[in-house]
Amino acid sequence: SKVPKAPRWDPTGPWCAPEGQWGHVAPFPDDESLDTYFDYVNEGGSCRDYTGIKAGGWAFSGEGCEGGVCPGSPPIGETEGRTDVEGCCWWGRGVIQTTGVCNFGKLNFF
Repeated sequence: SKVPKAPRWDPTGPWCAPEGQWGHVAPFPDDESLDTYFDYVNEGGSCRDYTGIKAGGWAFSGEGCEGGVCPGSPPIGETEGRTDVEGCCWWGRGVIQTTGVCNFGKLNFF
């Protein structure tokens, strides 16, 4: 696996300096290779996921994480959904081409 320990997005920190300020790091370009991005995630990177990011980074510890592994979706049949999607850098990246109450219900649940 390219990301063997499955980190979670931690929106609480660190703070990311705005462009032109001390400590600012440039975000990845749109055509960055996935291998480079996965290396960044595996190192617990922060502040490079998208332009204008204000805070957040990849974490391997915290609520729900054990031994450096953070779980994803619950197994089928479990009723508790994910709670770690707030602040996720991939939300809002464009139109999700899906239809139907069931599909949107699944997106809203997780």
